[in-house]
Amino acid sequence: DNTLELLDQAPKDQPWFFQINWAGPHPPFIILEDMNETVNNRQYPYPMNCTENKEDMMVTRRDYTAEIENLDAAFKSVIDKI
Repeated sequence: DNTLELLDQAPKDQPWFFQINWAGPHPPFIILEDMNETVNNRQYPYPMNCTENKEDMMVTRRDYTAEIENLDAAFKSVIDKI
């Protein structure tokens, strides 16, 4: 929300530069409840030659997906604004 507010203040009559630094997607994953709800029941193929517990791997993949989709939504809000 702060980013979108700052973009509203960008000058209309001169060039400007704006850098946004998002965290992730990498552990430690910070998955909010609404993000978890969108991926909670998804299933992904088990990776080849993986030694991690199948359910742990599924949770990791869901968390990664939730972070990617959250970043996509954030990018979209900025692109729509500019």
